[in-house]
Amino acid sequence: MKTIWKFPLQPSAQGDAVCSIAMPEGAALLTVSAETGEPCLWALVDPARPKVMRNLDILGTGHIATNDLNAKRYIGTFFAPATALDKLTGLPSVLVFHVFDGSDELRHEPDDE
Repeated sequence: MKTIWKFPLQPSAQGDAVCSIAMPEGAALLTVSAETGEPCLWALVDPARPKVMRNLDILGTGHIATNDLNAKRYIGTFFAPATALDKLTGLPSVLVFHVFDGSDELRHEPDDE
């Protein structure tokens, strides 16, 4: 039986990161958004399936992509408030991040049961 799970994301202060998340095999990544200021990913999962690691690239707007994003699937964009330190260094008050799925797992779509 499938259900939707939420997974917190951890973007880096440098504006780019590879985030690895354990989730059931074959999970369909649905969207990203900030929930009460916390960036999260939602996925349709079958909890009975074994867990695998999904690698997500999180890239801040204006930052150089260190990985080839053309080979990855765009999941979505989220907004995060800047910290007090960010504001002191001249960064905008809201930071914008973009999430891409770069896992081999994206080639394995969930079974239609």
